[in-house]
Parts: sequence; structure tokens; C-alpha cells
Amino acid sequence: MGGLDVEEMLQTIETECRYTKGITGVATIRPQVLEAMGRVPREQFVPNFYKSMAYENMPLPIGHGQTISQPFIVPPPLKQQLKNGGRLVIPIGHPAMTQQLMVLEKDKRGKFTSSDVLSVVFVPLTGSGRGTPRTDDKFAEPD
Repeated sequence: MGGLDVEEMLQTIETECRYTKGITGVATIRPQVLEAMGRVPREQFVPNFYKSMAYENMPLPIGHGQTISQPFIVPPPLKQQLKNGGRLVIPIGHPAMTQQLMVLEKDKRGKFTSSDVLSVVFVPLTGSGRGTPRTDDKFAEPD
């Protein structure tokens, strides 16, 4: 079973950034950051069982209860809005596909932790607008 390669991972990150712009205010990631991410050999940090998944947009175990972060993480502007002791649940992934619900918590000292809750698929609303593309959709591809 083959996973994404480095280029596909970088394309996924750029797409995720565009789709989450409406809640993060960040539409792009600096080319230097993407270049640096592309140079990291993620498969060298995970056990053999996970090597084929090294470039997927998900955290992976690296042993001793630790994980390598998923490539696309919650942008700082969104995290900064969270008060100490606060919790934020956000869907991560393309809106038209299965998404992972992630819980981001900020403890009383201001330290962040995150955990994946479950995979979800959001179903479009039914009714008169069903099947009609929205032009005001904040997740829509730019023209």
C-alpha cells in the first residue's frame, strides 16, 4: 500500500491552507517553509509499519508514546485566540472528503496539546439549495 510522496504532501498542505483560510486568515505558507518541509525525510522517523504513510497528512507514532506531527498543523493565529483552559475542536482535511476531528487544548499555563477524536464526513444540507454550488463558500476554490 503506497502513500503520498513528498510532492503530494506539499500539494496537500497548500490545499489545506487555502481551505482553512476562512478560519485562520492564512492563505499560503511561505515557500521557504514548504521547501524545508520537503527536505525532511519523514520516513526515517517512523517505525517500518508506518513508512508508507510518512507523507500523509496525519500524525504518526514514533515510539515511546510520541508522534511526528502531521504536516499541516493548526496555524498560530487560530491558536492565539484560545484562552488558557480552552478547548477547540476543528475538522482537518478537505471539506469534500473524510476529515479528522482534532481537539486542541490550551492548559492553564498556556501549553498546547492536541488529539485526534474521530474521522467524520460532513453531509451537505438538503433542501432547495441542494446540489447548487455556493459562490460565497469560504472553502471554495479561488477563481
